[in-house]
Amino acid sequence: MPSAQRQAAIRAAWVQIQREAGRTWWNTPRVLTFGQYAERTLQDQWARGNLPDRLLPPGAEWACLRESRREAGGAAEARALLNSVRTLADWRIWATPRMLGTSPESQLLAEAQETLHQLCIEQDRKPMRAWLDDLEADAEKLHVAGLGNLPTAARETLRRLGAVDTAASGESATGATVSIATADNDEHELELIASWCRTELEADSSRRLLIVDAKMRQRRGLYERLLSQTLAPSEWIAPTARNASSVFAIEGGRPLAEFPIIAHALLTLRLLTGRLRFDEVVRWLRLPFLDGDDVMAGAALEACLREGRKLEFHGEELAAFLEQAGGAAPTAMSARLRSAIAMLSGSRRSPAEWSPLLLAALRQLGWYGARTLRSDEQQTVNRWHALLDEYSALGPWLRHATASDAVSSLADLAGERHFDPASVEAPVTLTDSHEHPLVRYDAIWVAGLDAAQWPAAPRPDVFIPLHLQVSAGVPWASAAAQTRAARESLAAWRASTGRLVCSWARLEGDAQRTLSPLLVHLQDREAHPAARVPTLAAALHRTELETLDGEQGIRVDTSQVVAGGVTPLTLQAECGFRAYGEMRLAADELETPAPGLDARERGMLLHKALELIWMKLSSHFVISATENKVLRPTISDSVEAAVVSVFRGRVPPELDLAVEREKHRLEKLIEHLLDHERSRAPFTVETLEARRQVSIGGGQFELRIDRIDRIEGGGYAILDYKSGEPRSLRWNGEEIRDPQLLAYLMAERGRDVQALSNVFLANGRAKFTGKSSHKGLLPGVPGLPGMNPNKVPPSEIASAWEAETSRWLHGLQMVAAAYIAGDAPVQPAPDVCRNCHLTILCRRVELANAAVEEEEA
Repeated sequence: MPSAQRQAAIRAAWVQIQREAGRTWWNTPRVLTFGQYAERTLQDQWARGNLPDRLLPPGAEWACLRESRREAGGAAEARALLNSVRTLADWRIWATPRMLGTSPESQLLAEAQETLHQLCIEQDRKPMRAWLDDLEADAEKLHVAGLGNLPTAARETLRRLGAVDTAASGESATGATVSIATADNDEHELELIASWCRTELEADSSRRLLIVDAKMRQRRGLYERLLSQTLAPSEWIAPTARNASSVFAIEGGRPLAEFPIIAHALLTLRLLTGRLRFDEVVRWLRLPFLDGDDVMAGAALEACLREGRKLEFHGEELAAFLEQAGGAAPTAMSARLRSAIAMLSGSRRSPAEWSPLLLAALRQLGWYGARTLRSDEQQTVNRWHALLDEYSALGPWLRHATASDAVSSLADLAGERHFDPASVEAPVTLTDSHEHPLVRYDAIWVAGLDAAQWPAAPRPDVFIPLHLQVSAGVPWASAAAQTRAARESLAAWRASTGRLVCSWARLEGDAQRTLSPLLVHLQDREAHPAARVPTLAAALHRTELETLDGEQGIRVDTSQVVAGGVTPLTLQAECGFRAYGEMRLAADELETPAPGLDARERGMLLHKALELIWMKLSSHFVISATENKVLRPTISDSVEAAVVSVFRGRVPPELDLAVEREKHRLEKLIEHLLDHERSRAPFTVETLEARRQVSIGGGQFELRIDRIDRIEGGGYAILDYKSGEPRSLRWNGEEIRDPQLLAYLMAERGRDVQALSNVFLANGRAKFTGKSSHKGLLPGVPGLPGMNPNKVPPSEIASAWEAETSRWLHGLQMVAAAYIAGDAPVQPAPDVCRNCHLTILCRRVELANAAVEEEEA
């Protein structure tokens, strides 16, 4: 066999042939890949001659090159070099250092060859590729399927041993007619495949189908979802967890490290011996492979982590953090972490010593949980144990290592080894191989045959000179070889079935694709129906909406102060549903740790520093009589005092640099603000951080007003500091979007307030944005239209200002009354949904689509 992917297919075909022949028992042939056959034959020869085992394990070469490239290109480069060395041997490319040339890549390959040669001499062993010419034919009849797909060394060896090529014995002279299916995009293409499978199996459940897709690995998850939903939809609506599908099987497996239970084991070991990013720690907590009866314990631990600042965690740091968080779940996890870490402490050890310790540390932490594993999960765990044994056996070739290096080596091995849990024979087989199917199928579908993907682009080995690869016939080295291989694949598919469908997708995102030229110029082809077929998701999510009056929530308890200060009013003005969701239902967005200070801390530092500076300066007269260079010590002292106040005298070590940068930024911003303040009409600071309680719309709201100035000549100005980008107040009569300053105005109705403004301090500048009765009260803040104090009497200006503020305050009262009443309509103001995290709850998109469908009907 050319590959492990075809072994199961050959076995299944043999069984079917015997059953169709009416046999109840039969001899089962050994079905082996060339590598398995060569190793078995060599071991049998040595056993018959009573000779010692001199085969160098494949892992030994990997370990040797990995150690030699540890300080240079690392494990990835070692893997690529080993593949190149094997390519030279497989295709009989006799390349001396001189033939390889003098390029840096060729020199690396020559060094790798010499390193492996020295390894063979030291161990008195040789890899399998060096023993091929020593293999002897045995008495068993040897048949080979797919001889043309094997590399040169394997072909020549099998021919020398008298193997009979059986691949073409049953092929048709003409082959099947090709049907071309054209999809809109990749997902539509897979939907067509799933629908085709269902149609074929509904017509005859005994049919055997093959799906070929070179991008199977990238699209594996999408295939698994669409095929299982289409072929076995009951699995998705059953109350129990889904098992591995028995309707389809994906050939070739996948890297062991990609299986969730193994990914969790590797994350656990990395946490115990190194560092994990925050997102990796979250994934580690969410995967269901930690011991414990409380299924929500992981959520509680994640909530603790999200409230912190750390972006990376070592096991010790995570244990300390959990201890500080308190609670039963964090405390228990902290104890298990410390115990597991202690098991892996110590000096360098050999792989044979590390292997049992790593497994013991996993068990100490509760991996893989207390629940009973499914069959496929148990097989995966067994393969993990075999991998640990394989790592342990590499002791002669891997040097003594620290715990973190041992985990790194184990992770590399897990990424190298592919695994596929055993399953029952399935009617649908999926493969990424374009090689000859070798057995006959009732129908074959080949996906992804657009011009960019088929024939595939050349993939020459970067370490081997291109001319050597081309002359040796390496099929992936040149465009001509890839085109020739594509033509051979098409012929093999047509010969292996009576119904062949080839598909492609017109779009990849916004980019247009074209059909492969090999199919464009095909004479006997026909179009395959490509209508969209309803998926399980579409069937379950039909737009059958029941109309309910869901806009009215529970009324706010007005016997107590409304929680949240002005925030409920701000949210209600933007969207009633958002205000109800965030303030009443506590539907907060998940926090994510970020480096440095967060927006809340920056705001607190800004407000406290300005409060302290104005306590010292107090009036326009003081700042006008003093230059900024004289005031800088005062500004610096105020900012320093703000840091002490906000952080209660102790800045966390991880914030030292961020706080120093923020102090410098605040000092510059305050200087810019004072420059603006000097351009104002004379004023005196009346009140700072004034606490007020005010009745609005039937509820009591607690407010804190940043600053109230008394303006010389009469009247007051209310100021609120903002640390974001400047934005104009959105007050249009009684339509209110920014109610904060109006709530402050309501609280100060006893004062003659003549100006309201937000003071934005960001990006090294200060800007006043607000409303005033007439021009000149605040820098950059216009007065009411037409209210020029030089032309209009003061009484008329006062009357117009009173009328305008009354309209604004009436709008504020309506917003507050709606919130108090529990009104929660999904009627967002423009641009609100773009930054809202509740769209999954409000279902606004679904409602909009339903409205469109209703209008069309």
